[in-house]
Order: sequence, then structure tokens, then C-alpha cells
Amino acid sequence: MKIFHAALHVPDLEAAIESYGHIMQLDFLPPVTRNYARLQQKEHDGVFKARISYSRQGPFYIELLESTGPGMWSAPALDRFHHFGIWAEDALQEARKMEASGFEWEATIHADDGSTPVVFVRRSDVRVEIIDESRRPALMDWIDGRADRPGPESPDK
Repeated sequence: MKIFHAALHVPDLEAAIESYGHIMQLDFLPPVTRNYARLQQKEHDGVFKARISYSRQGPFYIELLESTGPGMWSAPALDRFHHFGIWAEDALQEARKMEASGFEWEATIHADDGSTPVVFVRRSDVRVEIIDESRRPALMDWIDGRADRPGPESPDK
């Protein structure tokens, strides 16, 4: 397990790219839309859609995300910390290990192919996004400029 990014949830992605790019002296990728077949949370179960951008510089990357929806995805009025992102050989298995050490399950993202590429857990106000290693090549190809999208869930539907 290795932390590879921190995410800020923002109400205006383009403004955040400009502002944080200037403040942090980072270049950000053009925004893309992420679509997933199912987002499962305690209080909601439905589709998931967000717009994201990553810093080109890293690792340690900065993710900026803009989303609307229930629970942890409700649109913020102001920029706020959202999560740390880590890689894991198996996102579900890693989530179970973290739950055994005091974290609580918060959400699971299910892809169109039936896989579970992302699980969110939290302890107190610290949220961790556990991303399955199988998603690393596509995400890194996008960050490194070898692809125009970070994975198969990105095309607008």
C-alpha cells in the first residue's frame, strides 16, 4: 500500500485548476468525466459521475474533483480535502484489512464490467480511496500523456 495522491473536492473544477496550478506551481491535465455503473453508499445506491483532473507532476499527485450527488459526493460550497488515494493488489481485501484496524466502510464503486475498482474507507475525518492495482496502467498512461482518458469508465454516457 502506498499513498500516491490527495484529492480536493471543489465546486468549480476549471477555477480550481487555475488557482491551485498557480499557488502550487503545478500543471493540471484537462478535465475528464468519470462515469461508473454503480456507486454504493450506506444512504444511496446509484450511478456515479464526476469530473476530475490530476497534476502532471508527481508522484505525489494532486487530484481535483467536481461532483454532485448524495453523501460523500455532495457538491461542496468551498474547496475541501476529500481523500488520500492508495494502490492495493485487491481493493476489497485491503478495505477489509483497514476495517479490521478501525476504519469504516464508506462507499464502493462498481464498474460496467462488474469489477470493484475502488473502495472508500474512513477513520474520523480521514477518508482513504483504495484503488485496485489493475487500474494503475490506464491512470498512469493518462497522467503521463499517453492516453486522453484515465480508463474505460471515462467516456460520457
